Amino acid sequence: MGELLHPSRASGSRADGIPEGGAPGKRVHHRRGGKARGYPERMDQDIQDRIRSLIDEEHRLRTAHTPGPEDDASTASRLGDVETQLDQCWDLLRQRRAKREFGEDPGEAAVRPASVVENYRE
Repeated sequence: MGELLHPSRASGSRADGIPEGGAPGKRVHHRRGGKARGYPERMDQDIQDRIRSLIDEEHRLRTAHTPGPEDDASTASRLGDVETQLDQCWDLLRQRRAKREFGEDPGEAAVRPASVVENYRE
C-alpha cells in the first residue's frame, strides 16, 4: 500500500507520516530527547482510541464501498490505508504490552513499516 497519511499528521512525524512515539495519525507532544510525555498507560489508551476511530471509519467505508466496475477508487484506496493503519496500531499495542510484561520500557516500541505488518499471518 502507499504512504500512510492522515489529516492530523503531527509536525514531528517521521518520513512515513507516523508520529514518533505514537499511533499512526495521532498528535504526540514531545520533550527533549524525542520521547512522548505522559504515562505509558495513557499512550496505550491513545492507541486504543485511534484503533476505535479507525474501526468506525472502516465500517463507514465498507458500507459506502460497492465492489465492481463502478467502484469508487478513492474509497477503495482509503479503505486500504485504514486497514494498514489498523495493522500498525495493533502491532504497536502488542509490542508495548510485551515490553511491559517482560520489564522493558514500552516507550521503546516503534511503529513498524506497512510492508512488515501487512505480511503477518492472522
